[in-house]
Amino acid sequence: RILYQGGKEKKNIAHIALSADESLIYIEEAQGSFLCFERATGAKKFEIADIKGNYRGIGIYKKNNNEVIVLQSKLIFKIKNGKVEKKSSLNFDSKCIEVNDALGEILVGDKKGKLHVLDMDFKEKSNHEIHFGEFQVIKLSPDGKFIASGDTQRIILVYEAGSKNVVCDRFGFHNGSIFGLAWSPDSKFL
Repeated sequence: RILYQGGKEKKNIAHIALSADESLIYIEEAQGSFLCFERATGAKKFEIADIKGNYRGIGIYKKNNNEVIVLQSKLIFKIKNGKVEKKSSLNFDSKCIEVNDALGEILVGDKKGKLHVLDMDFKEKSNHEIHFGEFQVIKLSPDGKFIASGDTQRIILVYEAGSKNVVCDRFGFHNGSIFGLAWSPDSKFL
């Protein structure tokens, strides 16, 4: 079954994500708009054309289907019901994002290998030296207990969501940068 039939966006897709209940498709166009489509019908729900930039990712709330976080290299936006509700500048070059709304955290990986933990108002709570290379991807396990991340140095790390302590650092056998990670639905496999 086709989830999304392309061609409705005006530019190439930089990032794509499903809402938590999988009813909405969010799209960041490369140097273009931020778009939202209904998955069932393909109808455009909204388009935000005035936040064009160098997109880094989409953070999905699991508890609220009408909110999403949009990350650019130096800016972060909260989109609620198709409107920019909040915008903030970052004092680092971001690379990827994940939302852990159970802990009230937005996780942002940067170009220097640091994990920045922001609260839901975009205030930095802490940062952690995690990788030696640039972050490429962050994925929270479905049960919310673990975070996995990959970098440009071919390393995947797994750490506890609460403490951010690394619990597994054995995934270093790749030939190139790690661009994607996925957890099994039961959080047992990465």
